[in-house]
Amino acid sequence: MPLAALLLALSQAAAPTEAAVRALVEGAFRKNTGFGFRSFTCSGMPAPARAGFIDCDAVDAEGDALHYTLSADAAGQVEVVHVSQPAAALGADDRALLEPPCRAFLEAYGKGDWGAAYATLHPALQELMGRDGLQTRLEPVRAVLGTQRAVALRLHSLRLPDQRELEYTLTGAGGPGVARFRLAQAPAGVRIVAFSLSPEAGSAAQAALLEPALRERLSSLLGVKVDRLQAPLAGLRRPGDAATGSALLAGGREVMIQAQQTGRRDDFDVDDYTVEVTDVPFLVERYLRGRGAAVTGVECPERVLREGTAETCRATVPGGARSLTVARRDGQHRVTEEAPAP
Repeated sequence: MPLAALLLALSQAAAPTEAAVRALVEGAFRKNTGFGFRSFTCSGMPAPARAGFIDCDAVDAEGDALHYTLSADAAGQVEVVHVSQPAAALGADDRALLEPPCRAFLEAYGKGDWGAAYATLHPALQELMGRDGLQTRLEPVRAVLGTQRAVALRLHSLRLPDQRELEYTLTGAGGPGVARFRLAQAPAGVRIVAFSLSPEAGSAAQAALLEPALRERLSSLLGVKVDRLQAPLAGLRRPGDAATGSALLAGGREVMIQAQQTGRRDDFDVDDYTVEVTDVPFLVERYLRGRGAAVTGVECPERVLREGTAETCRATVPGGARSLTVARRDGQHRVTEEAPAP
């Protein structure tokens, strides 16, 4: 069944509960097909008054699997933005139309032929990133995944209002990968308007690609070279997942850090991860040194704060000590200094 017959924008003020979401989605599905779902389960339900995405898996009365992504706003309104099905549900005509640029891209990527890969892109995307930008993005992935051994179409999708997408699994010598493509008509035929290519979520290859990227980002943030970053990065699978660990700075100091997945892997945004220092004594020392103080020591009850908590630290400086409070809220640390007693 064509995905266009299954996807309908829905906007209705309702509590974002699984039952309410099923009623909206199944109602639209039944209107288009004449039958409903055997099963329907959701994950990622937003908290009250919070916006976010909801992912739902359904099996229809004919046994076909579908995956729905819905957006929810803080007022409780939800709408379907994306629906996908296994590759087996993609008709022969659609395959013949959509697959050629994707297959050509992946063949060129496997050979490291960046000119051929660039030729599969829509002119607008070519102008946006350039051939060198394409190579810069893909070379680190290719280095981690290694020689490409197999490619298989896994999913086909429709994103509102009319964007077609394909997802492939990659088997590489260095680990599993996933490639996603958004497609549109161009003067020379169907071309790629967006793509992402990365190790499969949860794989060792993902950790191998993320570690140097996050290490470089943290070095830039701190203005100090980070020699090593250790954290279970393979555990980052979906938005909100966090991995705690440590970073070894040039000079030998080790500080506590947290890496987090902040973006969805299916949105074609390559900036899906953040890294921050969670080491409270280090943050206090950095705060004071940034204000010209010569810090000789910092003592805090806890080295790492839990979300929503605060503590008071004592910093030793020439001529005495200073008391500072550190609070962690919404993943951010705030340092404030108590006024000295008169």
